[in-house]
Amino acid sequence: METRASKLHARLMMEKAFLLILDDVWDSIDLDLVGIPAPEFHKGGKIILTTRFSHVCSHMTEVTLKIEVFNEEEAWNLFYKCAGEVATVRDVEATSKGYYKKNALDYPCNRCCWGILKGEENG
Repeated sequence: METRASKLHARLMMEKAFLLILDDVWDSIDLDLVGIPAPEFHKGGKIILTTRFSHVCSHMTEVTLKIEVFNEEEAWNLFYKCAGEVATVRDVEATSKGYYKKNALDYPCNRCCWGILKGEENG
């Protein structure tokens, strides 16, 4: 019986290229164990990994880019720019501010998600 990992590996090996995004990774992942081909076996595969933990980066990445977290004002300005006027509507504002404080301060990459939720294609 084929496992999910072997099915995923076979599928990815058939592709000329693939992009896999692993978001908010807390510990190192054995990519082979879950079916992701190693870079030396699939030159067209790219993996983007986001994490808060340097030990994950040191074990899993070839290139590390450190992204600084936003301060509260930067986070709110970005959230407001992406969400628009609806973020300040009285009934929505408390939820908006709770969301951006919880997420935007930690996840600058949420910009593309906010753009999609707002109905824009390019955030």
